[in-house]
Amino acid sequence: MAEHDITLECFNRWKVDDLRKYIRDRGQNVGAKRKAELVAVAFALCQQKAPIVASKEEVRQQVDVDYQSLLHVTMENALYTLPDPFTLLDGWMSAVLKLPYQRWRVSAERLSITF
Repeated sequence: MAEHDITLECFNRWKVDDLRKYIRDRGQNVGAKRKAELVAVAFALCQQKAPIVASKEEVRQQVDVDYQSLLHVTMENALYTLPDPFTLLDGWMSAVLKLPYQRWRVSAERLSITF
């Protein structure tokens, strides 16, 4: 049985906590609704085929994974892990100069940075 085939009677047999979780998982506010209202909202979400929405923690974890993947660079058939620019205070230029790519081969003397 597909999820959108769940009947209203089936939702009526669910516990209130399960109905609240079903509704919250789809990004809807539960509030202080009675069971009949929760059943109606859950059934409506089911009929609309409302997708499960990622929690804030899941989104944050995915952002972290995506960010870390940006720090991995392949150059000249070698994998390099760049240092996180938000954690570098000093010495970041020496890390960049170690990369084999020719555009990065800039002497620290030629690069003038003023703060």
